[in-house]
Amino acid sequence: MVDALRAELGADVAILGDPAGMYLTVALSGRARDREIALRAARERLWVAPLSERYLSRAPRQGLLLGYGGTDAAEMAEGVRRLREVLDPARQTSAATPPRAAAPRLQRSRTRASTSGASSSVH
Repeated sequence: MVDALRAELGADVAILGDPAGMYLTVALSGRARDREIALRAARERLWVAPLSERYLSRAPRQGLLLGYGGTDAAEMAEGVRRLREVLDPARQTSAATPPRAAAPRLQRSRTRASTSGASSSVH
């Protein structure tokens, strides 16, 4: 997963914490808003969770939680490639600051219902 993120997003990737396990946390820089990105990703059938919703403090960090447990390398690479396409509009809206996008947490699931009732999955 880390290799796929770096290959697709290069220096724009800011991976937080230890990449071992079933999830990655990735910080977004610039003006990218994680909730907007998560909604766009869901429309593309990618499941990512906005990091800002997990903060209790007043100044939440913008980022994404990516789940990849049970996902093979080819599926991760494809999911990250699709995520890059989702992040491109966020990069374009960050005109004042050089864009630095990070990939969201990718969770492989056959069918996953979101709170909006839409199905989302990463392949």
